[in-house]
Amino acid sequence: MRVLVINCGSSTLKFQLIDTAARHTGPAAEHRLAHGVIARIGGQASIDFVADSAAYQDAVTIADHDEASQRMFEWLSTAGFLASGSLDAVGHRVVHGGHRFVEPTRLDNNVITAIDALRDLAPLHNEPALGAIRAAQAVLGTRVPMVAVFDTAFHHTLPAWAAQYAIPRNLAARYHIRRYGFHGIAHRYMSERYATLTATPPTGSS
Repeated sequence: MRVLVINCGSSTLKFQLIDTAARHTGPAAEHRLAHGVIARIGGQASIDFVADSAAYQDAVTIADHDEASQRMFEWLSTAGFLASGSLDAVGHRVVHGGHRFVEPTRLDNNVITAIDALRDLAPLHNEPALGAIRAAQAVLGTRVPMVAVFDTAFHHTLPAWAAQYAIPRNLAARYHIRRYGFHGIAHRYMSERYATLTATPPTGSS
């Protein structure tokens, strides 16, 4: 299974194209076919894309993550990675899922609208992720399923005493103010990797 993973930061776009079924000698269970980064989006950006059979570097002005995503897809297409049937899924890292998104979620128009509504909770990150999602839709349409994975999901089981701020409850409820936790994808990977390396049964998610 070939999966394109896209991670948008406030001024960067990173991606990896992995084959989860390929045999190789590395420590992970998948093989990386291509990867790359666009840094300093919003100004004079640097592009660094790498694959076994192709590489591309450039320095060019890139206005936003929509444009950065378009350049990524153009290169992937030129390198032959987007031919019909060659891509099975796309995964998007989204920083903030609010109280609604607590697990990986298949993207459709309703979910995208809901992510857009959460922009105020992570204005520097949710909008870039939406730019990549829109670009993927424009290139791939509905033929390739897309899934959003949320940084805040790992921490959704925080107990109330840890999640609540010392502010009036009606104010917190009205504006969805609480500790959501961040970098949850990294925390989950580290906890699962530790459990594997030490043969320790995994515990709760927060």
